[in-house]
Amino acid sequence: MRNYFQKLVFFQLTLMLFFITGLLHGTEDGFDLDPNRFSLAVTPKILDDGVQTDYMFGLFYTDTLKSAGEIRLRSIKGAKNDTVWGIKDSLLTRERQVIEVFLLPFNYHFFRKSGFSLRAGAGLYYDYNKLKEKGYFNDSLLFEPSGPDHYNAYVNDFKGHALGPLLDTGLHFNSKYFKTLFSFGVIPIFYFNRNQHWKLSPFMDPAPSYSVASKSSCGPYYYLNFDAMLSLKYITLLVSLIHEYSKLNFTAAGFDDTGLWADVNEEIINKTLALEISALINLGRLGIMPQIGYGRTFDEISGGKNYLLLGAKKIWF
Repeated sequence: MRNYFQKLVFFQLTLMLFFITGLLHGTEDGFDLDPNRFSLAVTPKILDDGVQTDYMFGLFYTDTLKSAGEIRLRSIKGAKNDTVWGIKDSLLTRERQVIEVFLLPFNYHFFRKSGFSLRAGAGLYYDYNKLKEKGYFNDSLLFEPSGPDHYNAYVNDFKGHALGPLLDTGLHFNSKYFKTLFSFGVIPIFYFNRNQHWKLSPFMDPAPSYSVASKSSCGPYYYLNFDAMLSLKYITLLVSLIHEYSKLNFTAAGFDDTGLWADVNEEIINKTLALEISALINLGRLGIMPQIGYGRTFDEISGGKNYLLLGAKKIWF
């Protein structure tokens, strides 16, 4: 799976380099990295259980500012202590790692006029997801009446890979003081490969562990991003609204009606809504601006979480 993804990424990056090489040879004076030709962003977000860092780099291939390529990367690393199944006499340490890649080597701005641009692109989406849980729990608290204390080891590891086609469209409005950017992307269907190993020892005696490997087709996964910017002399105020939705179906380790290990079909719907407010300091002719701000996620279960965001941005033209 990983080798297949590496070949696809290599192929699309090669196409991007091909266009850039043509650009270099097609100009008399070589390539001038004009501020209007590229955009970038590096945005670490300090979460309650770790750090999420969003990266983005985009580049117009031609002077007409029509054809472009773009890559976005999201990296999440987190660790948190929790309980096992809500049991008071238990402890669980959870470590997770997520890497998402949105690769758009083909991004065409087919309408540009008076500060307004409409574009569409196609590419590839890839996700790597890893979770490792270790801890213990007192199984006497699972039963009524409670028996003697009996402590058990809890281990749950899984790795997942997702791969699918990406379609992305957006519009941009630019005036002297005000800018808006709207983008919509969809992965209509993606391939999902998941491996899980679960161990409860000695709770599940005589078979303390169980492993499941599953492959499935999932979808859709879509995202909506809206940015509104007010540009002043030294500071740009930025408000961002982010919404994501994904639907997963896979086979996981679980229990049957008799309490024995079994394959269980799962369907999970993930919804994310976040609001970010930040200030960008206007520095230099390249338009690269340091950023500091505040964000909040909203969901039905926890009600929402706050986070701090830092970084730097260079907005499209």
